[in-house]
Amino acid sequence: MSGMPVPRRLALAVALLAAASSTARSDGGTVRARSTDGPFVVTVLTTPTPLAVGRADISVLLQDPESLRPVLDADVEILLAPAAGDGPTVRAAATRESATNRLLYAATLDLPAPGRYTIRAEARRGPARADASGEVAVQDAAPAAIAYWPWLALPFIALALYAAHQRLASAVTRRRVTISAGRGVESSGETDCA
Repeated sequence: MSGMPVPRRLALAVALLAAASSTARSDGGTVRARSTDGPFVVTVLTTPTPLAVGRADISVLLQDPESLRPVLDADVEILLAPAAGDGPTVRAAATRESATNRLLYAATLDLPAPGRYTIRAEARRGPARADASGEVAVQDAAPAAIAYWPWLALPFIALALYAAHQRLASAVTRRRVTISAGRGVESSGETDCA
């Protein structure tokens, strides 16, 4: 790769970043609810922040209340219902297989409309049951140009960096020429007497 021209290296790096970002899933995020009552400590986290209409990652961390060790063999369900009670409840099973962090249970939900919602995580392991719930605000979906502005700005940033590099390189070259030309005059012993 060291023999590859800079523009090709830059294009390769951008292509790799784009490929990685399209498959990346996040676990964790903003804590939306936490409950320490019952046989588990239940923590509900969401991504992105702020929540907007469209896909959202809901993660749940279950812990033993005494040792705070993760509980990895429970059944977890996520429920999302309008806070006003005027719409359908969205349900999804959260699994460890859906999570990139294997200590969490995760599910992806489609948030149908803007507004206030109650999010609830219910955990079961045998007869033991626990839940955590909280209220979240869902915003309108951002226009695609706003959502992808970093990717749209990347070529312009690369061009600006390239232009700055060329300008600095040109200034350094001009300075070297001026310095070496000045040394040539001094070394020849010529003086300008008018």
